[in-house]
Amino acid sequence: MPLLTDARTGHLVPGCFAAFTNDCSGKLSNEHWLSEGILIGAGDGTVVRIGGPPWQPQGRVDELSPSSLGSKMLCERHDHALSPLGIAAACTFKTLDQFYLDQISREDISGSEFDLISGEQLERWLLKMIWGATAAFPTVPPLRANVDRKMLANYLFRDGELPADWGLYVKGLQTGRASNPDQSLSVGLENIDGELWGGSMLVGGVELCFSFGSFDRGRRCDRGPPTQCDISRPSRHRQLQGCSAQLGS
Repeated sequence: MPLLTDARTGHLVPGCFAAFTNDCSGKLSNEHWLSEGILIGAGDGTVVRIGGPPWQPQGRVDELSPSSLGSKMLCERHDHALSPLGIAAACTFKTLDQFYLDQISREDISGSEFDLISGEQLERWLLKMIWGATAAFPTVPPLRANVDRKMLANYLFRDGELPADWGLYVKGLQTGRASNPDQSLSVGLENIDGELWGGSMLVGGVELCFSFGSFDRGRRCDRGPPTQCDISRPSRHRQLQGCSAQLGS
């Protein structure tokens, strides 16, 4: 279902990463490349522990409020249009995180549960996360040079189509993941020769990936700074080190 269905505005707002569509309105808003709902869910509602974004020295972990992690990278029109995607992503995170905590506690804390989540919305959210990271952080590599930005924007906002084999992939970690109730999620951007070919969100033992191209190339994700971001619960006080997972095999 398209997020924007009305006529294009014919206007652009400088600083909006979708300005080239000439479909902007309002001023720049404080948008989160990693949705605020996820940051709130990964923290205690007030602060979240985060390590690895481009502005931090390597190895440092800070406790920050989710509101402080926004960036003026979208106009109000495009920001509001993407709101349903953030809700879907936060719901996905909550479900996978709770399942992971149930597993490592060896107790069925939540009982029998069932959640139905739109794969299309989740796929679009992953695209927005990757694209937003390139807009929010100048040191993050750009999208693949041969990617048609107009096609991506049409898919993200107007229900256009992606090329075959592009988009959402779901990967279960075959080797498992060390039990760590401290860590909520890990976000990675797939850097190949200085260009982004995709990105992922890892929650528990499930990795949700978006790929600009076929995912069966044995590609690996560069999770070193500045393309790694680890997020943990502020009630714990443990230094995050290393990388949690890799794309590819």
